[in-house]
Amino acid sequence: MKVKPLTIVVEVLVPESKAQSIESWNEDFSIESHVASIIKDHVQERGYFCKAEAFPVVAYDELCQTTLRFMENNALADIEDEILNKSCIGGNCED
Repeated sequence: MKVKPLTIVVEVLVPESKAQSIESWNEDFSIESHVASIIKDHVQERGYFCKAEAFPVVAYDELCQTTLRFMENNALADIEDEILNKSCIGGNCED
């Protein structure tokens, strides 16, 4: 099955009272795992495949910038590969 992969950067703000309530449900249950499961369940219920991780860090802006740099680097690598693959050996090139 062919799929179109996407990476989504999401910042979720949880009120402290809600976080305390959720964490009181079980000692081994964290707000991070709860939010990740909500996202996975919501996406999977609509027929999509999903992996989700939640981390207790404020990094939305930095992750967006890093993702843009990652995309730019991949695009440059693709262009470089295309140029190298079309290079003429011995000055004899058909393209």
